[in-house]
Amino acid sequence: MTYDPEFLKRWTMPPNYFGAVWPAYYSSGVGQSRDSVALERSNFTSMLRDLGGESETVIVVRESHWLVGWVEWIAIHESDDKALAIADDITGKFKRSASSKKKPTQSRRTATTRKSGSTTPADAAGAPLVSGHDPVADR
Repeated sequence: MTYDPEFLKRWTMPPNYFGAVWPAYYSSGVGQSRDSVALERSNFTSMLRDLGGESETVIVVRESHWLVGWVEWIAIHESDDKALAIADDITGKFKRSASSKKKPTQSRRTATTRKSGSTTPADAAGAPLVSGHDPVADR
C-alpha cells in the first residue's frame, strides 16, 4: 500500500461480532441501514458511484444487525490506492463541512429590553440594549 488515508479508518472487529472479517480493508466512511435517512442513502449511493461501483477491491458489505435489521458499508481493499484516495477526499469534505456548520451560541434578546419601543423582535433586532444585559438570557 502506498496511499495512507487521512480520514478513512481501517476495519476493526467490533465487540460481540461474528461474521466475515475484513482486516485488509478500510471503511469508505459511509454506510446505510434500514432506518437511514435520505442524506445517508444519497451519500452511500454517491460514494459507490464515485468509486466506480463494486469491483474486486471495492465491496458493499451487507450484514444483519439485531437493532436496525441490516447495515451496508463500503469496504475498500488496502491495495486500491485510487479508490482509497477518492473515498478519503470525499470523507474529508464531509468532515470539514460538518465542522463548519457549527453555529456560535448567541444570547437571546427580547424587544421589551430595547430602546426602539417596538414590541416585535424583528423591529427591534438592531436596537441597543437599554440596561446592558438581557433578562431573558440571564435566566
